[in-house]
Amino acid sequence: MKWFRGASDTGHALVPSLYRHPTTHRSEELLVLEHQLVTRFRERAQPMIGRPLPEDKLEMLFLMQHHGMPTRLLDWSENAFIALFFALSGARKDGAGNSTGASCVWLLKPILWNKTVQSHINYSGEPFSVGDARLTNGYVEVGNGAALMQKPVAVYGVHNSPRIVSQRGVFTFFGSSVEPMEEVYTSGAFEQDALMKVEIRGSYQDVVFNELKGAGILDSTVYPDLDGLARELRRATGYEVR
Repeated sequence: MKWFRGASDTGHALVPSLYRHPTTHRSEELLVLEHQLVTRFRERAQPMIGRPLPEDKLEMLFLMQHHGMPTRLLDWSENAFIALFFALSGARKDGAGNSTGASCVWLLKPILWNKTVQSHINYSGEPFSVGDARLTNGYVEVGNGAALMQKPVAVYGVHNSPRIVSQRGVFTFFGSSVEPMEEVYTSGAFEQDALMKVEIRGSYQDVVFNELKGAGILDSTVYPDLDGLARELRRATGYEVR
């Protein structure tokens, strides 16, 4: 089993959005901030959604992640082509519209990863599912971090939107440590190749991206809604897509 994550810049660290705050960096403060964000989102989101908000804290975090709120979740995909699309569709361009720099796709073996970070409980390594008490007790609690595990763990997500279904979305859920996954891997006792990075440089990015489009990996398949269709048509007619 492999999971994949595309990055338009090979220098981007594997950390979730909550831990990318420009001025707050201590985990204790970030976890307090998470609690504030969840509370405020729950207070204000109900009139904007056509169904009851989830009571479960982790399900709420999945919903917040889908709508762009900072969380401790980091997106991955079970589909390598989807990850490659995310890496290449955002590649830096020069004045002539040619890709420059380097993008990358990360490869994670979630079973090997979880076996290492959960070795203290002799865990088999399968990705956690929502509702698992070991996940809830080790990662969902908020506060000063005392109840949280430190290292990120691989989890299956809640398929709460057509996008997560089409993108074959899965996640890593971070604990109290703000250390990027690549640094956790380097400093830990992981099995070889539990985490790897493949870089695509310069004009090769355009070549591979065109091959992806030829294989039907398009904005409207990755984003199966009107926003995705609009992105695809903009790209096809030469407009910039952000």
